[in-house]
Amino acid sequence: MTDLIDTPDAGTFPPADASDTRPGDNGIVDNRAGDQPGPPDAPFVLGGRLHWSWRGGLAVLLVVAFVALPVRGLYRATGSSMEEGFMLVFPHLVWQGRIPNVDFLHLYGPGSLDILALWYQLFGYTLEAERTFGLLQQAKLFSSPRILFCPAEKNVKFDFDTPENPWPGERITPNKNVQAGYGARPEREIPDDLAAAANGGSFSLPRLTNFKNKAIFADLTAARNRVLARHRIGINVLYGNGSARWVSLRAFDQAEPQWPEPQFPPTPAFNPTQDVIWAKLDRQ
Repeated sequence: MTDLIDTPDAGTFPPADASDTRPGDNGIVDNRAGDQPGPPDAPFVLGGRLHWSWRGGLAVLLVVAFVALPVRGLYRATGSSMEEGFMLVFPHLVWQGRIPNVDFLHLYGPGSLDILALWYQLFGYTLEAERTFGLLQQAKLFSSPRILFCPAEKNVKFDFDTPENPWPGERITPNKNVQAGYGARPEREIPDDLAAAANGGSFSLPRLTNFKNKAIFADLTAARNRVLARHRIGINVLYGNGSARWVSLRAFDQAEPQWPEPQFPPTPAFNPTQDVIWAKLDRQ
């Protein structure tokens, strides 16, 4: 049988170093000078150098071309990646302050229209932007709600789908609040039951068009220790004009007594602190 493993000839490894006695598996001592590179003609997986060739480059190009074959058709075909009429109009309505399932019927999960609205603010309300988002979603790059949570989060109460903060499954009506990984601008109190509040005529969502050059979304700023536990020296901030930037903690830091961990039920006593923090974020 032909040996498919490209094994270097015997004697091509450097001579053993008596001082190099590192225990291996099952107590076996490896006396080879493993910190030295393998022979020049050895495969990369056996310690040789990485070699490039036209055949290897051609193979990579063929794989990329094969994967890209359907892209042209998906961009040209109507509704190939998502329901285009809904997914263009509904995010625009949300950006104007309309409420899904109150002002219009929406059949998809929570947060989807908000993400699309931000996407369109960055890349424009065009079919190309919509279809690009749909293709990225079909490629499983946007398949998990985990993108709504900060990768640096260490607190299980604010991380994605933990026992302390479970994410509701598909087609399941949530029976408890889900803690977000990021925080929105504390412009006004938003009730849990938006439908009841809207029907009563006493509540309306703020229009995002009124916050074009203001901070609207950021890492959690509810308490100083939450900033320190996540990125330590600052936060990521999204602005209403679609831009985003890193803001150093020194630009909006407040004294610990005026910026403590929130209590339940929430108290308006520390609202002035939040107003100061977000006003400083606006000026960055």
